[in-house]
Amino acid sequence: YLTNKGEKNVGVRIINVPEVKVEIYKIYENNLLEYFRRGGYASYDYGYEGDYYYDSYYDYSSIEYGNYGDLVFSKTYDYKDIKKKDGASIISLDFNEISKFKGVYAVRVSSTKDYWIKASKTIAVSDIGLIAKEGEDEVVVFANSILTAKSLSGVEVNLISSNNQSILQATTD
Repeated sequence: YLTNKGEKNVGVRIINVPEVKVEIYKIYENNLLEYFRRGGYASYDYGYEGDYYYDSYYDYSSIEYGNYGDLVFSKTYDYKDIKKKDGASIISLDFNEISKFKGVYAVRVSSTKDYWIKASKTIAVSDIGLIAKEGEDEVVVFANSILTAKSLSGVEVNLISSNNQSILQATTD
């Protein structure tokens, strides 16, 4: 999470890649469920199938983010021009689009020469942190500021079903 009120820096480890391209996609709200189902993270699976052991890793960094939103930022950086801190390269995401709009973004950093060298992260830009607790016949949602940890009133909360339908709307006290 990145608060919309603070610095919008992401640290990445870049080794032996002289030039990188940074692409940022705004993921639309109506596509969030499908995005997280199919592409907002990486998956690692292992176990036994009969007598055979298997392990597999699937990296979703090659998904087509354009299917879930729009490209809002693209820039090529020379490695030597990127600010470094504690062994990480610091990429600033503080551009006009992300400063104006809250939401979920997909950030992809890739080599400009070797297309298979890339990494992706999902970034949520918001100052609202949610805690949801489910009881036998109720759901209680707490909204707090990520920056100050103070409770927030007047936050609209939508409960979305597994088939992407809004089933309940409420506002925090």
